[in-house]
Amino acid sequence: MWPGIAARLLGAASALRSGHGTPVPPSEQADNERTTALAGRALGDEAFASAWTRGQALSLEQAMAEARWMDEPAQDATARRR
Repeated sequence: MWPGIAARLLGAASALRSGHGTPVPPSEQADNERTTALAGRALGDEAFASAWTRGQALSLEQAMAEARWMDEPAQDATARRR
């Protein structure tokens, strides 16, 4: 599940950065490349490209909602450990 969400969020981030003329910050470049490679290997080229394209069509609000949804299990686990 996470590779598809990651690919959509990567696509959304790329579209939002392009729309504002803002490149990936150098401090985030390695993480961006690693996440892209991991998601691409997990999904395969065709599925990754499809998810990326769907992500590029997301609004900022939609991308944020998807990112929050992806983070919910981690937040729940953290709360249970306290």
